[in-house]
Amino acid sequence: MGSGIPSTTFHLRTPVNGMWACDVPRGWTYSATTSNLDCASIQGATTTKFRLVG
Repeated sequence: MGSGIPSTTFHLRTPVNGMWACDVPRGWTYSATTSNLDCASIQGATTTKFRLVG
């Protein structure tokens, strides 16, 4: 409380085919990638998202 550090909120979902994800879960592969800021742990850093194939 009062640390001044912004918190991060995660919304966990069960992986499905075609879902864009920040990480590829075990047992899954991906069919495409995209670069954006959605998965960045550092503000403004470009990261990769993966389109899942199960």
